Amino acid sequence: MAALYWQIRAAQNGHSEAQFQLGYKYFVRLAELTDKEAQREDKRRAEHWLVRAAAQGHPEPGKLLSDWKLEDRNQEQSRRGIAMLGPTSFSE
Repeated sequence: MAALYWQIRAAQNGHSEAQFQLGYKYFVRLAELTDKEAQREDKRRAEHWLVRAAAQGHPEPGKLLSDWKLEDRNQEQSRRGIAMLGPTSFSE
């Protein structure tokens, strides 16, 4: 618990590696959460810290964020495609 405290402090003080590591921890934890509200909050936190690290020139978050955005876009397109099929398409 103390290590997390110091990591948060370092991230808040502008240490880009701490920002990346903290963002990545929240990102990884998303897969473990089942509560939708907790997922939204951790996604917001992950994105916040990853964007801050990327803004300082950290090389890692840029690819992670772009992959994440692409995954979100693909999921949204899949949801729209299924909605367009309608409920009767699956009953045949």
